[in-house]
Amino acid sequence: MYFKPAGVPLRELEESVLEMEEVEALRLADLEGQYQEEAARSMGVSRTTFSRILDSGRRKVADAVLRGKAIRISNGLPEQDAPELPCKVLGRCPMCDQPLETTETG
Repeated sequence: MYFKPAGVPLRELEESVLEMEEVEALRLADLEGQYQEEAARSMGVSRTTFSRILDSGRRKVADAVLRGKAIRISNGLPEQDAPELPCKVLGRCPMCDQPLETTETG
């Protein structure tokens, strides 16, 4: 799964790759607001390991946002947590940024 700047084809962008453990650390700390000790227990790692994973994820997100890179989530997101794909929401292909042809029935 990719997140990228709008209007720029994916093939023209550098990418920053987030590992699933980094995504989970970001979710627990930044979205859920858990303290590092609690989040580390949830992930089954030490607090220092959690801190390292979280710092790595935050650096990658900051790098992508500030330098206009695509963010690729390694192995995608779990199905229930995955947002609508950009092509479904924006009507554009996330790889080439071309409009998608749609057919409406009804």
